[in-house]
Amino acid sequence: AANEKIHQNISAIEFLSQKLLDFITMEASENIYRKIASDIKNLVFEGSIITINSFNTKTGIVTVEAAMMSNQQRDTIIRLMGIDLVGSGFLIDEAGLAGFRTGRLHKLDFPLYEILFKAVPEKICKHLESELDIGNTYAIGFVQGDEVLGSATIFIQHGKTVDNLSLLEGNRG
Repeated sequence: AANEKIHQNISAIEFLSQKLLDFITMEASENIYRKIASDIKNLVFEGSIITINSFNTKTGIVTVEAAMMSNQQRDTIIRLMGIDLVGSGFLIDEAGLAGFRTGRLHKLDFPLYEILFKAVPEKICKHLESELDIGNTYAIGFVQGDEVLGSATIFIQHGKTVDNLSLLEGNRG
């Protein structure tokens, strides 16, 4: 068991080192939000949905800057919501902001309606949960000091678990 833990720690260090190197050597023209989404997508199962969000401290709005998902999932969201997620803004509530401020990965044990800060009608959220087969949902805030810069949200399909999401916390600034 101790040997396995050592190998897990070494793998985590290697992963984070590679991501740091990738970030440092990133072209100025590359989209940082898409890069983060792609890195997280590599940690989770196919079929998961990843959103990377910016946060405007003046307006309190979280804006989806990048989203990684299948074309079928994107089509479902557009059909049910009438919009593409990228570019969508949601007014965050104080509880959500407090969760993001920790910079820790949180499993969100409440419905999509609340995850989207009640900005999307509950009936549409229920259809999204069903058609996208959303199971566990996780979120992490990107913070610098006490300031929330943005967040990532990870929607995992029912019946799937992810053991290495804790690597995201090692990626905190």
